[in-house]
Amino acid sequence: MSLDLANSRDLLWALLPELALTPAGMVLLLVIAWRHRTAADVRLAGWVTLAGLAAAGGAAWWLWWRTARAIGAPAMIAVDDFRFVTDWLLLGTAGLTVLVSFDYLERERLLVPEYFALLLFATLGMDAHGRGR
Repeated sequence: MSLDLANSRDLLWALLPELALTPAGMVLLLVIAWRHRTAADVRLAGWVTLAGLAAAGGAAWWLWWRTARAIGAPAMIAVDDFRFVTDWLLLGTAGLTVLVSFDYLERERLLVPEYFALLLFATLGMDAHGRGR
């Protein structure tokens, strides 16, 4: 799958993992705004975060499986194996952090679902920052 990053449609395909994390972050903010009072609400925010991370990981896997490569003039977005490995490393680490955080937040009685939003958006920032060449 060759992606001409001068074409806006191909650019959107190249940014698919980030485009999966962004709406997940928006949904997470809505969940946090309405449900933030109990430990179950914190756990729900964590599961929404995991779903967003899984969607982004699936998008990165799909691009890798289709052997996506950038063609044409050098672009600001990397579409290569190094990008996919770093995507999976960042997303996997964030997912493990969410899973470990469930017990910690409940044990310490910390009702801070915003923690998951910060984690998700920090992962999005790290993921997007790694795009440049």
